[in-house]
Amino acid sequence: MMRKVRIMPVVLLLLALIPLVLIIKYLGNDQEETKLFDSVRISDNSDKDILSIGLHYDTNHDSDTWYAFLPSVFDPQNIHLSFKGCDHIELEDINGVHYSFDNNDRFKDVRQNETYYIEFCDKRGGVIKKGKFMMMQSKKVPALFINTESGSLDYIHSSKKHSEVAEMLLKNTDGNIEYRGRLSSIKGRGNTTWGYDKRPYAIILEKSTSLLGMSRSKNWALIANYVDRSEIRDRFVKYIAGQMDMKFVPGCEYVDLYCNGEYRGLYLLSEKNEVDKQRLDIEDLQLKNRRVNVKPLGEYSAVSVNASDPGERRGFDISSPEDITGGYLFEKNYSDRYTRFPSRFRLNSGEKYCIRSPYNASMEEVEYIAGIMQKIEDGAAEGEDVSEYADLKSFADKYLLEEFVANEASGATSSFFYKDSDRVDSHVFAGPAWDYDKCLGNAMNPMIDDVRHMTFLTAHASNTKIFFNLVTKNEDFRTIVRDEYLNVFRPIIQKIINDGIVYEYAKIPTTDEMEPLRWQGNIDNVKNVVEDVEQFSIGRLKFFDDIFIDNDDVCIITFDDRTGLELGVISGEAIGELPPADEGSKWINEANGEEINEMSVITESITVKQGK
Repeated sequence: MMRKVRIMPVVLLLLALIPLVLIIKYLGNDQEETKLFDSVRISDNSDKDILSIGLHYDTNHDSDTWYAFLPSVFDPQNIHLSFKGCDHIELEDINGVHYSFDNNDRFKDVRQNETYYIEFCDKRGGVIKKGKFMMMQSKKVPALFINTESGSLDYIHSSKKHSEVAEMLLKNTDGNIEYRGRLSSIKGRGNTTWGYDKRPYAIILEKSTSLLGMSRSKNWALIANYVDRSEIRDRFVKYIAGQMDMKFVPGCEYVDLYCNGEYRGLYLLSEKNEVDKQRLDIEDLQLKNRRVNVKPLGEYSAVSVNASDPGERRGFDISSPEDITGGYLFEKNYSDRYTRFPSRFRLNSGEKYCIRSPYNASMEEVEYIAGIMQKIEDGAAEGEDVSEYADLKSFADKYLLEEFVANEASGATSSFFYKDSDRVDSHVFAGPAWDYDKCLGNAMNPMIDDVRHMTFLTAHASNTKIFFNLVTKNEDFRTIVRDEYLNVFRPIIQKIINDGIVYEYAKIPTTDEMEPLRWQGNIDNVKNVVEDVEQFSIGRLKFFDDIFIDNDDVCIITFDDRTGLELGVISGEAIGELPPADEGSKWINEANGEEINEMSVITESITVKQGK
């Protein structure tokens, strides 16, 4: 008996699989063809091993274009083209003129900022793959090349804790080598900024070196400025701080960063806030701790008192040197950022401080510096004289700088303080300055970005009340703030505005259009944002003049439902932007029950709460 074969289901299955096979084949071919573009390298003939860059495919502007972003240090008449997977490459310009290049040919006569059709060809001239191509070159920007040991950034990007060794070459704008050698480490850094596509990095050189005229050190930061489309805010604010004659202001210079041949964008190569004779020159208590303990400090146990509570102290079970009065470098911080540091303390208010140096602090040292900060906090809250413990001029300078630029993070994170040994100075100083990408109208918070607002460094979700208390309760401090504004701060800002705030002092590379194409839109948008920085500064200066020269009264709005938030508005003016109330609620004046909104004119200090 013959068996009946069911052919139809098999045929249907095969028909269903055909599109899938075709899709897989298409994707495979597309990936193979993409490898042709990925294989392209453009090299400076002086050093092909490290001075070699790849192509970048533009996914931001629907241009379907592959870009070659050349550093300024490349000589466009002495670059070479290499590739894999084809016999030769042809370029066709807008006039239909063809240029043919064999592997390792000199890549000459290619005009910059002009779109070409690029074709990958076999030996018979058949086109394997084609696309669009444009070559651009930076102007007068130092170039920093980093090649990781793995040849990729994948491992580093997978966790901020991951690091790799690497080779680094830094060339200045004249093409001279500033550094060539090993990196002991490249790893991620930053807090919120680490979550963006354009990542910030920390690098450690194998030997202490001065880079681009900055102080000698092994430790450097590569600041991405991803949220600041003007690219100037961090450098600009640090320039102001430097003009205020603060003890140490980290220097920074623009560089075009290339990692494993990939153009990563325009970065700020910056000095770090660290205790060092070349940087923050105070006593090195970490070094003293090493000298009086037998084992490496990291091998000792960390101990805590009042863990996770106000009054917490956390340090190491180690011996202390005879003099524990300094130096200390510590940072106001919050939440998980606070707990990353093994040496730390909380004040009775709950405010949190990470001790950056000594990184391995003894419990005696933690208690010492925490005790001084507690006296400053308590004295400021009671309106008492704290000049025995705090250098009021440095606190006034920090307050003026942070308030004027309307820094979103001020008083919450990246807010540094330091203290030297009593043999040098017994006071706590505010500073050094750090982290200014979200300021000058870029706080992404309408209340902070309102040019007619004072926030007393309380606007962040995790704020500080020390500066608010000093400003509102300490007449001596207010006098210092006013004098510093009139005699130091205002002349600096006025000169910057008169001379041209945007490019003269920020020194942003004005002709560099590569960064906007790589990450942030187009060059016209960037220029508009730069102009916004200037206009914000002009408006801010007028507001501060109204307060410190015309002596206009400032009314304070205390937000009962936003712990610690204080807002200052000139008497007789509309309040302006307010923090958002909860859904279905509005802001109510506690004294009379009236609703308060952006158009409400304020004539006295009030406390508001949420209501229906």
